[in-house]
Amino acid sequence: MNKQTFDNIYRHGLQIGDIVSYSCRSLFQSYFGKHDSLVLNKEFLFQKHTRFGIRTFYLYTMLNTDSQKIIEVKTQNIKIHEVIRGR
Repeated sequence: MNKQTFDNIYRHGLQIGDIVSYSCRSLFQSYFGKHDSLVLNKEFLFQKHTRFGIRTFYLYTMLNTDSQKIIEVKTQNIKIHEVIRGR
């Protein structure tokens, strides 16, 4: 993922139609498993000012491509590895 794409995701979140490869965070603050999902919907939660700029947080509704289940994931609970932008 190039820097421009990462900065855009950091500031504006994922777009509907993106295919995302990510890891989820457990209660113990460690990331586990790699999942691939299609973003179906996003809902704004809040934004926070950081030393790197404004960061926005969303609640995403995603379709997991492996299990074909619809899941809800918060921005702060995932680590994004790769994004394929939808049109």
